[in-house]
Amino acid sequence: MRRWVMGLSILLGLGFGLVSLAADFNGDGCGDIASFRARTGLWSVRQGTRVYFGDYLDERVPGDYNGDGTTDIAIFRGDSGLWAVRGVTRAYFGSVVDEPRARDYNGDGTTDIGIFRRSTGLWGVRGITRCYFGGSANLSVPEDYNGDGTDDIAIFLPGTGLWAVRGITRFYYGRSDDLPILPDYNGDEECEIGIFRSSSGLWAIAGVTRFYFGVEGDCPLTGDIDGDGSSEFAIFRPGQGLWRVRNITSYYYGSKGDMPTLGCPNYSPHSYTDNEDGTVTDNVTGLMWAADGSGDGCASGGELDWSSAISWAEGISFAGYSDWHMPDVRQLTGIMEIWRANPYAYTIPLVNPTYFPNTKADVYWTNFDGSTIPDTAFFIGFDMGDLAPAPKNMPTYVRGVRNP
Repeated sequence: MRRWVMGLSILLGLGFGLVSLAADFNGDGCGDIASFRARTGLWSVRQGTRVYFGDYLDERVPGDYNGDGTTDIAIFRGDSGLWAVRGVTRAYFGSVVDEPRARDYNGDGTTDIGIFRRSTGLWGVRGITRCYFGGSANLSVPEDYNGDGTDDIAIFLPGTGLWAVRGITRFYYGRSDDLPILPDYNGDEECEIGIFRSSSGLWAIAGVTRFYFGVEGDCPLTGDIDGDGSSEFAIFRPGQGLWRVRNITSYYYGSKGDMPTLGCPNYSPHSYTDNEDGTVTDNVTGLMWAADGSGDGCASGGELDWSSAISWAEGISFAGYSDWHMPDVRQLTGIMEIWRANPYAYTIPLVNPTYFPNTKADVYWTNFDGSTIPDTAFFIGFDMGDLAPAPKNMPTYVRGVRNP
């Protein structure tokens, strides 16, 4: 396929959320260690509660949605725009191309439902405001930058180190491979600008301090763990369940495939089983995928228009199964081999070559045709990590999937 984009494109590899450990699920004033098990929807709070809420590709958006001082368990389901806050509310806001950005945008002490649409730079806060700030190359980093109790709309541009806070300031700090962090280092209720450099374990807080903590591949986290009003620095090591809080503690919590309920929100831990029949099973989601990009489960590496792709997937008999289908957006992005907190930490094509050999560094159809542009459907690019609509009659690569 020759790439064709209609001006609506979101770099899925840039889906970023603030690395935070500040979720206080029991209201004691301390950030809690808590994990989410994607395959079962299990939320588990250390020395606290365990509940099941959401499914394997929902985005976790915990926050204090009712202002009672306790973090609520919540999810965002992009393909329908559903926000579900456990025991509190359900609402529809946003779409599959939006990044959920739940913050306190009006300073009333409650978390507001909000989205950032990278393709256009749109920020939408339900019932409060909408504006345009930033664009497709930016990471969204809303936080309270001036200590007034209201979270500010802000972006970070990794390629240049630019930080821009709407109506407040702009400056440069960091380089292209840095992850932005926003701790309250001194407890003044105003975040400090900082970066984590995964390649060396460097933490640097602008004008304050710098130190080394962690190794490459660790997920950086900040939050008030001990209740003293200032942020601690911590890492989570995916795949091992290791949590380390600098100068305080270190322990293992959770199992392989678990991830923090806050922090690295779009990091997808990958663990696969080769079924030795041309398929692989995702051990996190339970989905069974056609493995070989040139095999029968991928139309022998050929390209199909969208309608033919849907019919092909539903009609094939492959590896002893006949209940295949085209993946939806969340399913297909789930196999991207990219730490999405860092848009520069990837190789092309964006998939594990051991389990998905011969995958094309190109675009693959999803089953989603919800575009406002007539006669189009959405593809996902395994070369650029983008989601965009294309004409349904354009030949594009395909990959079959089965539900667990």
